[in-house]
Amino acid sequence: MEFLATGSEFRGKGIASALIRHAGNYAEKNGFEEFTLYFASGNPAEKLYKRLGFKVQSSYKSRITKIIFGIDTWVYMTMPAWKSGRENK
Repeated sequence: MEFLATGSEFRGKGIASALIRHAGNYAEKNGFEEFTLYFASGNPAEKLYKRLGFKVQSSYKSRITKIIFGIDTWVYMTMPAWKSGRENK
């Protein structure tokens, strides 16, 4: 999966969680080792990613995206593919 977004009117309804878990089940069945993701710092979905088991590996600043998009900090998270089909409680 390369891009995932939900419209504001659909947030909080479990759609993104279900999509990520479905992708995790596919990954586990097909031998993928790891999920990775990048997102803009401050993205409210970070709470979801952590709940699903993603761990922050690093963050970095980009002058280019600051100039173009007004976003200067990006976060990199990973999770073993075998965990991605399950939600951490």
